[in-house]
This record gives sequence, C-alpha cells and structure tokens, in this order.
Amino acid sequence: MRTNYFDIISRIGAAPLWFDEHAVPRFEPFEPRLLANIYAEEAVLLEIACQGCDQIFHVAITISVHDRYLASEDGHQAHELAEMIRASAIEFGDPPNVDCCPAGPTMNSVPHRVIEYWKRKTPFEWVRDSTLEIPVPARWAASERPSGADDVDAQLYVDRLLVGVSLEEQRDDGTRKRIDPMSPIAAQIFEGITGEKIDE
Repeated sequence: MRTNYFDIISRIGAAPLWFDEHAVPRFEPFEPRLLANIYAEEAVLLEIACQGCDQIFHVAITISVHDRYLASEDGHQAHELAEMIRASAIEFGDPPNVDCCPAGPTMNSVPHRVIEYWKRKTPFEWVRDSTLEIPVPARWAASERPSGADDVDAQLYVDRLLVGVSLEEQRDDGTRKRIDPMSPIAAQIFEGITGEKIDE
C-alpha cells in the first residue's frame, strides 16, 4: 500500500495528470525529464486500473543501470521494460492511494496499456518508440468474455485464484458477476482443473 499524498492534492485544486514511480502525483504533462529516477534508461507511462473500483490512473515505471546492479546483487535478473511489455508482464503494483475505494489501495493494480514508451539514447536525449505503446493485459486479470459465454473461464479463474483475487464473469445480458475465490464454485473449478482441493 502506498502513501496518500492528500496534502499535495488538496492544495493544487486539480486532479493529477499522472503519478511517478513512487505514486507521487504530478500535474505537468508527462515527459521523461520529470521522472523521479534521474538515472533511468527506460521509461513507461502506463495506464492501470484500481482492482477494487476500476478507477483509471496513469503511472510511470522506469529502470536504470543501478536497478539492474541491485537486482543482480540479490540474485535476480532485471528485465528491460521493453521485454516486459512484449510479454505483457509489466506491472506497477499497488495503485496510487487517492482513497478511490476502501480496498483498492491495498490490492495489485490491473495493467491496461502502455501510453508512452521512452528509451534514453544519450544522457540528455530520450527517444520515443510507439511500437511498444500497446495493450498489456495481465493473465490474472479479469477478461472480457465472448457474447454467449455464461460459464467461467476456468483456467483464467485458476490463475486468479492463485493470487487471491476474484473473477468477474460476463453474462449474456452484458452484466458482470463477481465470484468469490473461496466460494464452493471456485473450489469445484479449481479441483476440476488441477485435481487438487483448496485447503480450508
């Protein structure tokens, strides 16, 4: 869960245009020189949604040589943002905390699309690559069901169940029904796909 910058937002009198890497509200149009990470090599302006209420946010994600070094020191690999975009694996984590709803700020945000992608060419020059400005749907997130599909997408449900979030099922009439991950139907779906029972 991120800090709520109510003291800043309440004094500006306008909604933030985007939020930086630390979910700090920003009020000037996005551009790489305004990023919090002054050593960034790649930068993305990402559209995300609150998982609790679907409020849309525009947020920045960056990566630098320093980030890669720290990751390697911990035995991890820091992938390029471009790689993560192509794999639909780019995420911001918890959304900016603006009190949009009670639970949303404590839950992982849902990535929608890359609005802008930038790569640093020289210390003072950034180059935008529009070929990477694409939708980046997460596998665990709820997806639109085709018309006439009243059943649950079982494999997607299992994916979401493993991260402890609920599934929205789209019905024939266009309405959406939220299904509790720990409900009996969830247990049946999970057992049917994996052959394992959910521990109570």
